[in-house]
Amino acid sequence: MTRRKRMKKLLPSLTASERALLLLRSWKEDTDEDDQIRLTTPAWQVREFNRYMGLMNGTNTQLGASILLLGCQIEKTLLRVSWLISVMQLSLCDGRPKATKPLATLSEALIESVESSFRSHWQELRAVELVVSETSEAFGGEDPRIPALRSTVEKARKDLSCIHETVTELG
Repeated sequence: MTRRKRMKKLLPSLTASERALLLLRSWKEDTDEDDQIRLTTPAWQVREFNRYMGLMNGTNTQLGASILLLGCQIEKTLLRVSWLISVMQLSLCDGRPKATKPLATLSEALIESVESSFRSHWQELRAVELVVSETSEAFGGEDPRIPALRSTVEKARKDLSCIHETVTELG
């Protein structure tokens, strides 16, 4: 029996969550969804099905935009860390500290900016992870994010760890 025939046989017995999960997997695999999944949804399942679709859309659009913005902000913080390292290198002359007021002022401003940004980004990343965790519970533990958003969050976590390690080493 072909996949299409098996699906046609199964469609009437699917729950709203099973239908949504099939569509979620199509999104995540970037494949065309089977139109029959939506078209055969019984009227009494439409409200629940739409709730699941709303969770998927919210995770991958509204939350997705926040994830992408957070990734950009973390990259800016990484640049500030690089500037801070450069300023600290400039303030050393032959291995001895060279006291200049402008470099010290710039260094202090960069430290304050990096620390503040790091704390903020960490809290935002944690909030994203909590929302994704709660949403995935609705899908039986399956992550509702498309792969691009998942990799952006993983990169953000690695970048924040790198910032933490670098700043810790700098003292």
